[in-house]
Amino acid sequence: MRPEYFNDCSRRIDDARKAGQISEHQAKTLYKDLQGKEEQKQKLDQDFAAKKIEPKLYNEWDANIRTDVAYIKSRVEDYIEDGIRRKKRKIRLKIVGFLALIMAVWAVFAIPQYIHANRSVANIPEPVQTDMSVLIEQAEGRGEAFETKKTISGDGYEVDMTFLAHYDIKGLVVELDDYDHINASAFDKAIPRDISLAWGKVAENKSRFNWSHGGRKLSVGYDEKTIKELGLSRNSVMAHVSNNHLLVERKELYQKIKRVRIGDYIEMKGYLISGKIKDGNGNEVRDVKSSLIRTDYSSSVLDRRTSCEIMFVTDLQWLD
Repeated sequence: MRPEYFNDCSRRIDDARKAGQISEHQAKTLYKDLQGKEEQKQKLDQDFAAKKIEPKLYNEWDANIRTDVAYIKSRVEDYIEDGIRRKKRKIRLKIVGFLALIMAVWAVFAIPQYIHANRSVANIPEPVQTDMSVLIEQAEGRGEAFETKKTISGDGYEVDMTFLAHYDIKGLVVELDDYDHINASAFDKAIPRDISLAWGKVAENKSRFNWSHGGRKLSVGYDEKTIKELGLSRNSVMAHVSNNHLLVERKELYQKIKRVRIGDYIEMKGYLISGKIKDGNGNEVRDVKSSLIRTDYSSSVLDRRTSCEIMFVTDLQWLD
C-alpha cells in the first residue's frame, strides 16, 4: 500500500499544476523525483521483508525517504513563489516600459515645445503706432469716410469702442493667459485672451528674464547685473515689453489668436481702443482705455490706469 505522505505530495503537485501555479515541465520533474523515491521505498520494504537489512537501518533509510519526499513537496512551494516573483518582475518591467514609452512620447513633444517656448529672436522692430488723425486725413484725401468707432458683441457682452490709434506690433510671445472660461464675466468674454510680447534686446535675450502672468498682469523679473550687461535700464526693458489685452470680432481670427503659443514670433494689426463693456442685459460693467506710450510700468488692465495695450485685432500672422 502506498504511504500517505507520497499521496499528499502527489496531490500537492497535481493541484499546483491544475491551478497553473507551476508549469507542466516543473510538474513532470517533481513527479519523476517522487517516483524515484517511491521505487526506493518499495526496494527498502522488500529488503526489510526479506530480512536483508536490520530494523534500525530500515528506520533510518525510511526517515531519509520521508525527508526527501517532504523536500519534493516544499519544492512545489518554491516553484510557486518563484513564479510569483517572475510575474511581479514582468509586471514591473511592463510598468517601467510603459512609463519609458510615456516619457519618450512626452520628450518627443515636450522638449521641442520647451525649446520653442524658451527661444530668443533677434532684430524684432519697434511697434508702429499711427495716430487716428493721420488715418482720417489720408481717408479724406481719397474721398473716403473713416470710421473711428465700432460696436462688437458676442454671447453675454457688448463693447462700444473708439479707436485711439492704429497699431502694428511684431513680437516674441513671452506669456499668455485665457479668460474665456465657462463662467466668464462679460469683461472676460469681451477680452478673452492676453498675449504678452517682447521685441528688441529683450526678445533677443528672453531666457535671461523671468516671465509670469496672472490676473491680467504681466511680471518681468531680472537682476541689475543682467540689464547692465545688456545695456538696458528698467525704462528700456519696459519699453520693449507689451501686455496686450485682445478684443476680436471675427470667429476665424479668434481661432487664430487661440492657437498662439509662448515662443511664437507673430505680428498683430488693429487698433488701440477705449471703450465701454456691457453685459448681456446692456448694463455697463467696465470702462477701458489703452495705453498709447511704451514706457508706462503697470501692465494690468484692471488697475484703471492707461498702462496696458487694449487692442482690437483685425489681423494676426506668424512670422516664422
